[in-house]
Amino acid sequence: KKKKKKKKKKKKRELNPAFELLAGRIEEQRKTSIQIDDPSNVFVAEVDFLDNRDIFRKIGMSTAPTIVLIPPTKSRREIPLTKFFKVIGTKYQYFFSHGKQAEDIGNWISQVSKVPLSFARKFEWPDMQYVFAGIPLVILTVAFFNLWRKHMLIYAAVSLLVYGFVLGGGMFSYIREVPFKGSGSDVGSYISGGGRYQYALEGYILGGLNLIAGTGAFLCFNSLRKPHEHPQKWFRYLAFLPSWIGLSIMAMGCYAILWVYTRKNGGYNMGHVGMRG
Repeated sequence: KKKKKKKKKKKKRELNPAFELLAGRIEEQRKTSIQIDDPSNVFVAEVDFLDNRDIFRKIGMSTAPTIVLIPPTKSRREIPLTKFFKVIGTKYQYFFSHGKQAEDIGNWISQVSKVPLSFARKFEWPDMQYVFAGIPLVILTVAFFNLWRKHMLIYAAVSLLVYGFVLGGGMFSYIREVPFKGSGSDVGSYISGGGRYQYALEGYILGGLNLIAGTGAFLCFNSLRKPHEHPQKWFRYLAFLPSWIGLSIMAMGCYAILWVYTRKNGGYNMGHVGMRG
């Protein structure tokens, strides 16, 4: 049997976005009619190492990437690749220690080739139909926000979400870039041992449990208020809710939080530190 050889497809390599921006700005500002010896006739090209290894080896390049501006020349003599950098000189070589942004490279090209390049973004006015459609949309948005900004339910929901995020260790997981969960499928894969580390899933669990406990406390508090004491009509219905329901939800949330803390640190003992039996 003949073995079939699989042809490996070359991965498409794209230009650095900074060079694409630079080349686009140069093309936008290119003169419509230029002379042959006009120094403003500048083009941006990329020589890829994988496709041109022989050229890189003959030039004697030891570091990459390298930016070189080839100046216009009237001489018809061919320059040997081995003497390329000696003939070009350091004036026409760009070093990335001066900056890696398109603006930095563009400013260097402007200084060396005397081509004025502008990287300021042009302000374009939107079409009039979008302006006329946007004005009533803004008015409706402001009116809708003004209608709901006095509702306690929005502030309560946002406060509970922030409360759960903070107590769940959301900032710790974000700053430390912890893994989502550990290996395996047991309890230890999503609740880490020890009190100085946690998984991202563990933060969600603690945040959710704190959110449940906070919701229970919110329901318990509002169920103990008299109907006429509620500023919004929606909260007046909570006065008919038995207070033990909110209290039970809060107790279950707090108990689950204590269980997680005890799981991470056995000495915590569900809050009874130092007690045995």
